[in-house]
Amino acid sequence: MKKLTILLSIAAFFSPLLAQEVKPCDAAQAVKLSQNASGVVTYSSNSNGNKPLPDSPYSYEMWTEGGNNNKLTWFGPNQGGGAAFRTEWNNPNDYLGRIGYFMNQGRPYTDYKNIYADYNYTRSANGTGGGYSYIGIYGWTKNPLIEWYIVEDWFGDGILNNQGILGTHKGDFKTSDGVDYKIYRNVRPAGSGNILNDGKEFPQYFSIRQRTNSNPSNPMCGSIAITEHLKKWDTINDMHLGTDLYEVKFLVEAGGGTGSFELSYLKMTQEDFPRSMEAGKFGLATYVSPAGSGTVGRSSDPAGGYSSGASVTITATAANAGWRFAEWEGDHTGTTSPATITMNSNKIITARFEPTGEGENLIKDGNFPSSNVIGASDKKEDPSYSWILGQGNDWGNSNAAASVSNGNVTVTINNVGSQSYQPQLVQYGIPLNNGMTYRLTFTAKADKARDIETSFQKATDPWNDYAVDTISITTSSADYEMVFTMNDPSDPSAQFAFNLGQSTENVTISNVKLVYAASAGGSSSSRASSSSRGSSSSVASGSSSSVASGVSSSSRVSSSSARSSSSRSSSSSFGVSSSSSEDYNPIRLVNSFSKVDFRVSSLNGSLQIESRASAEIYLYDISGNKVLNFNVPAGESIVKMSLPSGVYIVKNEGINRTQKVFIK
Repeated sequence: MKKLTILLSIAAFFSPLLAQEVKPCDAAQAVKLSQNASGVVTYSSNSNGNKPLPDSPYSYEMWTEGGNNNKLTWFGPNQGGGAAFRTEWNNPNDYLGRIGYFMNQGRPYTDYKNIYADYNYTRSANGTGGGYSYIGIYGWTKNPLIEWYIVEDWFGDGILNNQGILGTHKGDFKTSDGVDYKIYRNVRPAGSGNILNDGKEFPQYFSIRQRTNSNPSNPMCGSIAITEHLKKWDTINDMHLGTDLYEVKFLVEAGGGTGSFELSYLKMTQEDFPRSMEAGKFGLATYVSPAGSGTVGRSSDPAGGYSSGASVTITATAANAGWRFAEWEGDHTGTTSPATITMNSNKIITARFEPTGEGENLIKDGNFPSSNVIGASDKKEDPSYSWILGQGNDWGNSNAAASVSNGNVTVTINNVGSQSYQPQLVQYGIPLNNGMTYRLTFTAKADKARDIETSFQKATDPWNDYAVDTISITTSSADYEMVFTMNDPSDPSAQFAFNLGQSTENVTISNVKLVYAASAGGSSSSRASSSSRGSSSSVASGSSSSVASGVSSSSRVSSSSARSSSSRSSSSSFGVSSSSSEDYNPIRLVNSFSKVDFRVSSLNGSLQIESRASAEIYLYDISGNKVLNFNVPAGESIVKMSLPSGVYIVKNEGINRTQKVFIK
């Protein structure tokens, strides 16, 4: 089921979701959930950071200090909206449990869609949460580091207004659905503890809902327009957010006491159009592909949406000289920018850019300017380090040290584990886009001839491999090259590693560079060879004539730390992607509701198909030749395709509607 989990997660983060018809306060959402249903999981120990929930786009974290019998029960992916949970605590010094989105992709909140949480819960009585408590939405940003809360309720009397905890009152705020909040800013002193474990002080932002829960035994329910709070804070001089949205989760925190909290319904969504859009008006959602390649500007952006017939000009601007605008996709097609759009319906438009050449180096500090760019194993979340030397307990009890001199890093290896990545020199936050071809180059040598492994993979469980090569290096310094195409769904925050667990010979590396080798849909290097992990090849040059081996098509089995690779999806030469995994279905329903009769968008080599009813879909090439047909359920589906790049015509046979789309 791992492939399914990945597809759903990517769809949850990046597919254009329409506004949801949610009614979290209906009696049906207040029904107590079964703790014996399939998929229910209870956690009773600290998670030690964010952990993914199985078959779900969400992750969880539980942390407790002191007390006993503290726990978090997730009701599984198939009941209560998919994120509902129950928490219990018994006299802890501090307890927190949270479930929601784990981003940590190096992207600001403005890169994400409108985030909402719909909830229905009951809780224990006032006074059961100790000296302080919070119920609501919680998160962090990095660069700079900020902890933030949207507090809907607490285990106390009246409205939470403890100035000693909340800090300075910065103003009042009414959301688009008429809910009143007060905004506060606080500073936590050095040594308070944070996600970077750097011991430094950091600010906290609060939005405190102005209502009183006088009878907590009654269901509390509603919706939280999370993005509205983030935007509001950003308008206040000393409350700007960081450029890396780390997480957005529903939180329960208690500073003592004995109590419980139970969500019978919790669903978080990311939606193209704000729910505050006025009746009879239309929304325009614009996106960029690949992520980070440019921006889309517009001539106007009226609050509440566009009136019917209104004209808006959209302009695609490349991020830098390494990119050029290629075309518009979705509800507007063409290669001209600026372009003028007439608003007669909701529109989703993507600006696709392509590289003009190699462009910028996607690897940070690949020239190793000093030893300060390499952090220890426990500094993974600290953005001040470009590289991490992974060794120690979580790396098979391997032992290694790194030193930097004249732009070269030498890794001294004292002991290796049982797997190739034990130890490893790793960099996180590498953006890899589906369909793009990349060229990795570096210089390396060893004390004695040996193998090393270059690896691109998912940076979180289940650590799927995207491209892997085993390269033979010698005692002479040589330049090496690896070319690969990203065939998996786009990953804005992958990891790259030199895996050094093959032997204890010391390794010296320099001049590490990762660039685009071809535009999306372009041909890869003539040296590339087919692989189940993606097209890849590597060649050594310089003083060494050795040629590194190509990517093996067999699955790598990793250690108990769960860095196992799932099966890679192979693709047919023409049609919907296939796979040897019986659990993988190329057509995935990501939302059972659609507000339009029929709409099709291109999504990184896949089709996003929205239909009010189940439908038989026919696909034709631009000449009108039938390519294939398949059925989709009612709602919004992601259909993984394997077709040559080009323009296709998609027809809903049942309602005789067609739409032209570019598949890359």
